[in-house]
Amino acid sequence: MKTYEIQRESMLCGSVEAEARRYKLLIGKNGNIWLVALEPNEGGNIYVSDPSPKSEGFAGRLITFPLEKPGESITLQGPWHGNAEALFRDTGYDARDKHETFVVIAKRRTYKDGRTFYEDVLYQDEAPILGYFERGSVLAEELATRLNQPVFCYSKSRGGSSDGPVYPNNWTEERKQAWWHN
Repeated sequence: MKTYEIQRESMLCGSVEAEARRYKLLIGKNGNIWLVALEPNEGGNIYVSDPSPKSEGFAGRLITFPLEKPGESITLQGPWHGNAEALFRDTGYDARDKHETFVVIAKRRTYKDGRTFYEDVLYQDEAPILGYFERGSVLAEELATRLNQPVFCYSKSRGGSSDGPVYPNNWTEERKQAWWHN
């Protein structure tokens, strides 16, 4: 039985991370300013600033983003970390399949001494993979449906991680609740 331990990671400073890359600048249908990192993991590094003067992302602070052309930059007040789906809807620019994620799927999740373990691992990436952000959830649902039992899915990206159960696609809400109470 293969086991995977979810490692604790240190926090990153979002503004330092944002200012460390170069960006493509796009303008949305409603005047939103979109910035997409010039790297393979585009979907994980998207920022947006709406035209209002009171944007409160990054606690309203000024963030300077280096642009494509060396020496050019744009400074925005209170931009938000965006997502590829919203970017696509507003600009038509498609980075939805450009998220770097690391995925582990297992039959059980246990806790010991403040640590989280995935036991009886069914799937584990060797290294982060570039693809759709929800890649792990889709793989987990396919495995859960094939096994006809819930599985646990851990998915990690540069922006954080998620960890939780994924159910077979044919399970009712009542059956999910009954599983948790057994």
